[in-house]
Amino acid sequence: MLGQTLGLLAGAFTVGACGDDGGGNNNTLQCGPNTGNSTISGSLSVAYSASLAGSGTVTSITYATDAGDVVVNNPALPWQTSLVLVTSPAAIRAAGTVTTGTITIGYNAVGAPDRAEQDTATCSQTNQ
Repeated sequence: MLGQTLGLLAGAFTVGACGDDGGGNNNTLQCGPNTGNSTISGSLSVAYSASLAGSGTVTSITYATDAGDVVVNNPALPWQTSLVLVTSPAAIRAAGTVTTGTITIGYNAVGAPDRAEQDTATCSQTNQ
C-alpha cells in the first residue's frame, strides 16, 4: 500500500514538469504544464487558452468538460475555447517541447455569485 501511495505521489509531481529530453540536446525541454483542478465548481463560464512564445511545439492540450477530458492534438497556436461547466472543476494541461521560449496554458473561470478563479502554468527555457 505504501509503495502504491508513493508511486502515485511521484507521478503527481512529474505531470507538470519540464526536463531535458534525454537525447543529448540540452537545449530542448520536454514539457507538461498542468494547472490542476480549480477550487471552485458548479455553473462556471470557463475560457481555456494555450500559447507558445519562441521556439517549441505543443503536441496536445487536454482540458476538462462535464463529459470528461477533451484532447486536442497538434493545436494551432494561440489556441482558446470557452464553455460552461456545471459539475466539473476547470483544469487544463499540455504536452510539448521548448527549445527557446515559453509554453503557457491557463483558464479563467467565473461563476455566480462573486466566484472567480484563474490559473496559468508555464514551461520555459532560455537559450544558453
